[in-house]
Amino acid sequence: MLDGSDAAASFVAGAFARVLSPGASIIGDGYEITGRDACATHLATLFAIEQPDSVRSERVNGEPGVALRREGQVRAVLVLAMGTSFVERVWIITDPGKLRAWNFSN
Repeated sequence: MLDGSDAAASFVAGAFARVLSPGASIIGDGYEITGRDACATHLATLFAIEQPDSVRSERVNGEPGVALRREGQVRAVLVLAMGTSFVERVWIITDPGKLRAWNFSN
């Protein structure tokens, strides 16, 4: 049986899985993950760790993206490479040094 946090993580991972292509990949600060289920689980974990109180659509270097904020500070930026129907690749930036410019403007 799933406890509340497991159920929430499973729900979030399922939501991500619906928009990711079967061959989706994530490129983060020093790692790469491939496959829809692994990527969905990783994204759900990222949301659980960062606990954003704001998720806002942004343009990142001209590409569609999302900024996760908590208490007014950007905690992560996701850049999405879209295919015809699904997200093909997600770049995740969580390094505070790389996010400095995002937080400078707040």
